[in-house]
Amino acid sequence: MSHPPSPTPLPQHAPSARPLPWEPALTQLRSLAADELDVLVTQWLTAIGLTDVRVRQHQARSATYQAILGRPPFATPLHIRIVQRQNQLQVHHVDAFRGYLQRLGIAGGLLITTGGCAREAFLIAGATPAPQVCLLSGEQWTAMLAAERVGVKSARLPRWILDLHRFLCGGRPYHPPASEGQ
Repeated sequence: MSHPPSPTPLPQHAPSARPLPWEPALTQLRSLAADELDVLVTQWLTAIGLTDVRVRQHQARSATYQAILGRPPFATPLHIRIVQRQNQLQVHHVDAFRGYLQRLGIAGGLLITTGGCAREAFLIAGATPAPQVCLLSGEQWTAMLAAERVGVKSARLPRWILDLHRFLCGGRPYHPPASEGQ
């Protein structure tokens, strides 16, 4: 008796072959204070074309933002949740965010972690059309920040660090004050 062929396995979201290619940026993202995270997220969301970015709420190690995608009359509100954690995001995190979106009547959202994501979390995020949840791992988000040149720069390949001074100093490079004894 022959069995039907097994479905092709979905790609694993395993870490890159290089050891920690986005470190120390990921560690720095995990430890950002709420106000620094707000600046970074607002800059990034604006850079990718979202408008009217606002902070909705801060909770322990997570922040939720609201933004508008598109222009009236076809504008769509989105909510973006950043979860600052090292451990993998699990299915219950996706379910909780989807429930939050449903309660508010929001059609879609972006769930971002500074850690990894369990394979099942990616599957659940893409399984239900409403509300739509897009899930980004820490490495994916850091790559997007680097691509938009928002808050992340290469210190020496392949290491990446946060570059908040540029944004906190109004776009000017940060130069530490010279000590008087020199």
